[in-house]
Amino acid sequence: MNKEATTIQKAQNATKIILFLFYLFTTNNAISQEKLNGSYSCLAPLQEHYNIFSFNEKGQFEYHIGASLGDDYYGKGEYKFTDNQLILNYNKTELIQTSHHVSKIWTNNTEIIDIHFNIFDIEGNPLPYTNIIYRDSLSKNGYNGVMANEKGITLLNLKKDRNNLQFEISNLGFNNYKFSIDKNYNYKVSIYLQKDGFGLPILNQIDTLEVVKKKTKYFTVKDKDGKITTWRKIEG
Repeated sequence: MNKEATTIQKAQNATKIILFLFYLFTTNNAISQEKLNGSYSCLAPLQEHYNIFSFNEKGQFEYHIGASLGDDYYGKGEYKFTDNQLILNYNKTELIQTSHHVSKIWTNNTEIIDIHFNIFDIEGNPLPYTNIIYRDSLSKNGYNGVMANEKGITLLNLKKDRNNLQFEISNLGFNNYKFSIDKNYNYKVSIYLQKDGFGLPILNQIDTLEVVKKKTKYFTVKDKDGKITTWRKIEG
């Protein structure tokens, strides 16, 4: 075999080796890293509660757990599903804004304080007819209340007192909100209520689960505490 033929043979052999290694790598990768597609639940059908993972073939997942009133917790992120592990990285969850209030305060030498309320939803829309219950040490029953008007506005005039004044704000379809103020000062309070059904977001959490068994329509995993859970694919 001449020098040129030897060189060609070596090049062909090198090419075969590269192709073999590429095939071996891609085959092993396909075996070791699988993609889920669809929604899986660990609860029996037709229950009031739900506990659902939804996976796609791009390696992303979404998680929701709750009941008829909405989520208790939720999360989004990236997953890796292999023969041995299911790794859930909650790194894409969108955060929510909770109920809160913003106060402006002033003082004067009168014996009466004014408390102005403006009540909105989280988007800033007025919430009409919102209930405002407050605990008042000067009240005969200890509690009293008013209702905001059609624009979500109301005004309280109360006698100054050494004790704090505690409020609970409620409106149908929204989370109740509680806060307190010093009853020696005047306030203008803007209150923003979050709707029911928004659970707590899960973010910056990584769960590594041991894969016990996996089939076409279900898989079984074990968590770090040894709890075994079977997730079955939801048809339809």
